[in-house]
Amino acid sequence: MKLKILNSVGVIDVRRLLPAAVVAAALASGCTEKVDDNYNADAERLYESSLRLAKVYADSMANAADSAAAESLMERFDERLTALNYSVAPDTDFHVSEGHNDTLAIALEKVRHIFDKRLYRFAHPQAADSISGDSISSVAARDSLAGRRPGVASRNANNQTSAPSATSRK
Repeated sequence: MKLKILNSVGVIDVRRLLPAAVVAAALASGCTEKVDDNYNADAERLYESSLRLAKVYADSMANAADSAAAESLMERFDERLTALNYSVAPDTDFHVSEGHNDTLAIALEKVRHIFDKRLYRFAHPQAADSISGDSISSVAARDSLAGRRPGVASRNANNQTSAPSATSRK
């Protein structure tokens, strides 16, 4: 039983096409660009350097003194990250593994989040506490003036506490 394909010219034997397909595949694979191991090493160095840069700037951003410092840190981060990407061969970032790429995306998002959070805090300072001092300080001062330890209730003549306390026992 012969396999035949009908084309516009006539019938072609499939067995004649198979060797031609193998030769075409061999030629195509020989003409493609070889993946250089140097790309993988460069991609690994690019990943590690980018991740280290993101961590350093995230820490610095969290400690920025004001919005001008945060802005200048973000500008320098952008410049250093751009310079780092231009220091490697073109398309090196395409050879970074998917897991490393995800980790790097999370680290870069963290830098952006910290930056946004700092700018928000600088623009919206928190209101001061409504209580100017420690709410227990007046009670502690009164107890120390009376010669009692703070938080321990005194006993009256009937051996009862004058005020119920969590530390007193009967």
